[in-house]
Amino acid sequence: MGPKILFVSQQLPWPKDSGGNIRTYFMLAALAREFEVVLCSTTDGSPGAREGARVLGELCSGVRLVPDSKSQGAVALLGGLLSSMLRGLPAVLVHNENKLLQEVVLEELASGEFTSVHINHLDTALYFDLDRSPPAVIDTHNLLFEYYERRAEVEKSAARRWVCRREARLLSSHEPRVFRQVAHVIVCSRTERERLLGLDEGIGVSVIPNGVDCSEFTPRKVSPSGDGSDLVFVGDLAYGPNQDAALYFIEEILPLIQEKSPGVRFIAVGKNPPPKLVACGEEREDVIVTGFVEDVRDWVHPAAVYVVPIRYGSGTRLKVLEAFALGKATVSTRIGAEGIETHEGQDILLRDDPVQFAEAIGELLSDPGLAERMGASARQCVETSYDWDRIGEALATLHRDLARRQGRSSS
Repeated sequence: MGPKILFVSQQLPWPKDSGGNIRTYFMLAALAREFEVVLCSTTDGSPGAREGARVLGELCSGVRLVPDSKSQGAVALLGGLLSSMLRGLPAVLVHNENKLLQEVVLEELASGEFTSVHINHLDTALYFDLDRSPPAVIDTHNLLFEYYERRAEVEKSAARRWVCRREARLLSSHEPRVFRQVAHVIVCSRTERERLLGLDEGIGVSVIPNGVDCSEFTPRKVSPSGDGSDLVFVGDLAYGPNQDAALYFIEEILPLIQEKSPGVRFIAVGKNPPPKLVACGEEREDVIVTGFVEDVRDWVHPAAVYVVPIRYGSGTRLKVLEAFALGKATVSTRIGAEGIETHEGQDILLRDDPVQFAEAIGELLSDPGLAERMGASARQCVETSYDWDRIGEALATLHRDLARRQGRSSS
């Protein structure tokens, strides 16, 4: 019998409409090409989730889904915070905990058939006795302690700043403690690897970056939208860093651009925009908020410049790689493009100050030739280093090595 992997994800990686789902899906698909994979995850019972169960069922040898039991709203978040205080665990882990998913994971492990375990995100590590389970690989997606450190710097509410700092403090000890118990920790960039090893040099860390499907995301010549100077931002707008980025751009950067280019419009593309952002789209002609769209490429292709005004977060942004693959000239903060091996002024323009960010966009709007050259260079960058096929092979190698150690070859 060949190698068999238990792949555990708190969230079903379908539809591919967020960075986390996209990364998880392609990681899962890469393993399923070579190994027998059993996926354990949650489902919200929606039509999209039912489609996901079918698609993923065709990839995997088994799919076991349980209801997503997370409660939303302020009361649920407060209850999770109180529970985390009693248990001494970060609130984000307590909020995501699902006892039904843990029961399914334990049932699968009891079979004793798995050569390795793939843990997707830190929260699913709660379901394992890592000292007794098969060798495990954990994909962090991002370092949570770093995420909360940075979020605390931009939160306006004193209460939220306190919560974020508490989370960062707890996670800075919890994450390394978990990571020491697994065979491999996967991070998205060399920057994150160095940060993690700064906490504990004994952790085994492998860099497997985010990627893009270069066959699906390709440059295309289309008629420009608006007056040819539209700026586009893409992301799941229910996600805090994306909400903050869109509102920050509208409030602090867009007015500076419009002093010289009054016809410029800002387009925020993504599902679940917050009420404040929706209101901007309804009240202003220079702001478009699309909500969910079937294909983000339809909005990115005709835009003049792709913007990534992210101010906090961790990991690497798939939105940057998708913009590169589409051959779009891109302006980003340094955090927005963090972890991606870019060349400033060649693939991308990196600006953190609002005035400088606006000036960089103005430079591209006034010089279409520069924008075209940057887009072509960006496309070459992802073709060379960030195609999912290359990245998936690196993940398979890790699990292949664990299988060999147990005398179970995939060949």
